[in-house]
Amino acid sequence: MTTTKTKLTLGLLAGVAVAAFAVSKLGQNSIKELGERTADLREALNQQLNQLRNFKRTDKRFI
Repeated sequence: MTTTKTKLTLGLLAGVAVAAFAVSKLGQNSIKELGERTADLREALNQQLNQLRNFKRTDKRFI
């Protein structure tokens, strides 16, 4: 069984590894690409929601 100190140490090491990756050039590029893909997905979702709202308005108008 792991102790609390061991869990804390492993958590700190994982945090340091994530921080080191985020500071590195590769990490910065990866985060930038992830942000761009997230923005593209958000835009696509907004477009689909707008189309759905327009469809609902059109549907009610003809009923």
